Amino acid sequence: MLDKIILQQLLKNFEALKKENLELRKRVKELEDKLSKYENPKNSGNSSIPPSQDPNRKTKSLRKKSNNKIGGQKGHKGHQLKKIDTPDKIIFHDIKNCNCCGEELLTQGNIKARQIFDLPQIKIHVTEHRTVKKTCTNCGKENESNFPEGLVQQAQYGTKIKALCE
Repeated sequence: MLDKIILQQLLKNFEALKKENLELRKRVKELEDKLSKYENPKNSGNSSIPPSQDPNRKTKSLRKKSNNKIGGQKGHKGHQLKKIDTPDKIIFHDIKNCNCCGEELLTQGNIKARQIFDLPQIKIHVTEHRTVKKTCTNCGKENESNFPEGLVQQAQYGTKIKALCE
């Protein structure tokens, strides 16, 4: 009888230890997974992260070290935007009076010019489509022309504006 009680107690202890062992294994696995993220973080080499978003990206320059100073070198003729002979618009900034005494300036002076290259302003272009309803003089049936395919609203955006928004 005593042996049976001891055996039952041992079985209970065994089941409790087995359950605790499983829980501890699960916890160790979680901690190992968490640690592996820090030891081997995901990057473009071991995951689907694109190289541009790689957190520890290191670029390797193909340039060789030089003894020259940084920037433009002596004797190098620089490049710049060149003026054109026929600008689209000319704004003349004239001066009428002397900045010093206020006397009216009558003689023609030297003219200097500077140019700005820029994109034109975008302006919305609205096209109205109209249909016509006519009655046949022969049979009396009313006939109506159709709007273009896809034009279903009273006013709607065109394909170019839709493409710009995508």
